[in-house]
Amino acid sequence: MKVKKILEKNNIKPSIIRVKILEYLMKNKTHPTADEIYSHLKKELPTLSKTSVYLNLNLFLQKKIIHDIKIKEEQRFDFMEEEHLNFYCKLCKKIFDIPLKELKIEIFPNDFYVEKVNIYLEGTCENCGKHKN
Repeated sequence: MKVKKILEKNNIKPSIIRVKILEYLMKNKTHPTADEIYSHLKKELPTLSKTSVYLNLNLFLQKKIIHDIKIKEEQRFDFMEEEHLNFYCKLCKKIFDIPLKELKIEIFPNDFYVEKVNIYLEGTCENCGKHKN
């Protein structure tokens, strides 16, 4: 199973909760919040707590397995198989992945080290744009 291998490669014991959280993020490209992940998985794992979800998401963030994005003061989570930008449609409220082939940042002095770029674009998606006129 791909999920277990990812966890083991990052020295994380693949507990059922960890596997389910990461599987959910890999299958659902909706950029869910921790509460959305909890609500979905609670049906399958009745003993799941919100604390467990938050602790494991933070562990995945530390190990750089997932990324978080903050859109409209809301922390959302994303499993990134490849680098991309996020586009937030202000009409339908969906977040879309925009493929990014290469991002090179050369605006910082040599003694700055950029660990993470968190950029999102905002506007209207193709579908909402058609209905706007």
